[in-house]
Amino acid sequence: MPIRFVLVSGRRLLLWALRIGVLAATACAALVLGYTLYAVGTLERLRPWHVDPPREEFSAFRHHGLDFDGYLAREAALFAELDRRVAKWNERSEAAIHGRYNPRSASSRLAGKAQYNR
Repeated sequence: MPIRFVLVSGRRLLLWALRIGVLAATACAALVLGYTLYAVGTLERLRPWHVDPPREEFSAFRHHGLDFDGYLAREAALFAELDRRVAKWNERSEAAIHGRYNPRSASSRLAGKAQYNR
């Protein structure tokens, strides 16, 4: 009789532990899903400088044979492409008005002709 009681109570304990585990996993999944939905809902939309990558980026694997003059020419081509892309962006947000990609922003005017990004 005592062995049967131990087996029955062991099964009950295992079932309760399993139920608690499922409940805890469900609660954690609900918290993660809820926070994800909250975070996605409160984020700003992506701006053009986030989703409009340059077509011809510099790659050390592809351009390993360049000398310094070739590197400067490659850099000039990349910045010319960036200037063409920036000219197409029609952003009126605060981030675009004061951002580093806007040639009329205060940071660009302060830099003058100095090419600090190069």
